[in-house]
Amino acid sequence: FFIGPQSSYFIPNAFSPNGDGINDVFKGKGNFEYISDFKMSIYSRTGEQVFLTNDIEEGWNGRIRNVGKDLPPDVYVLKLFYLDAEDNPVDESGFITLVR
Repeated sequence: FFIGPQSSYFIPNAFSPNGDGINDVFKGKGNFEYISDFKMSIYSRTGEQVFLTNDIEEGWNGRIRNVGKDLPPDVYVLKLFYLDAEDNPVDESGFITLVR
């Protein structure tokens, strides 16, 4: 039998962008080699988009669009889309807890 290329993308459910150098950026981990058409967006509780990227290596630093003001500790909504190693769509959503 044949085992084709594998990809994986695991996301944490919390991060703490407090400048201590530990867990300061929210981003996934895994084997990204065969992932394509990546898109990650993050929204506030009120529905405002606070972060958007198509770069699987880019993470969110807890600021509006990574350059605005620090956002308060809260629960944010994550929307994630990509094509896996076999071009199957992965469309997920979840929650991220920002802790300061």
